[in-house]
Amino acid sequence: STIPHSQAGFDVEKAGIAQGKIETVTYNSKTVGTKRKALVYTPPGFSKSKKYPVLYLLHGIGGDELEWFNNIMAPDKVEGFAIFEKDLLNDLVPFIEKTYPVIKNRESRAIAGLSMGGGQSLNFGLGNLDKFAWVGGFSSAPNTKAPEVLVPNPEATTQQLKLLWISCGD
Repeated sequence: STIPHSQAGFDVEKAGIAQGKIETVTYNSKTVGTKRKALVYTPPGFSKSKKYPVLYLLHGIGGDELEWFNNIMAPDKVEGFAIFEKDLLNDLVPFIEKTYPVIKNRESRAIAGLSMGGGQSLNFGLGNLDKFAWVGGFSSAPNTKAPEVLVPNPEATTQQLKLLWISCGD
């Protein structure tokens, strides 16, 4: 069988299309004990009088070529992942919900990420189905919990999720 390809021109910028805005915000992380930065994208025609769903999009580890020599699953890194989950849930999500006109329910809250962020998204999303109904991992790093820990009850998880997206290239 053949692998389907994207339509020609999918990767070419098109003129005359409305674009949203990206702003850098600073929020107080009680979890980490410091101020942290995040980028927020608002769509074209953004209005404070409207309510919007939210996607929390997590980045990869951002190392350099020397990162391959390091053990990504070292205890301090694993602890860092756990701390970020608390930061995200206890500090960033409340900040976004206080600062932006967003819909504050799990059905309107998604989490996805690339590489390290993909593994974190699967851990945080599947581990907090009371907070997220949409979960995605793109070329996720192997920093996820064991499947039986991550999804102890597949039937219940299936009922709670709107979408679970897992993708990886070959």
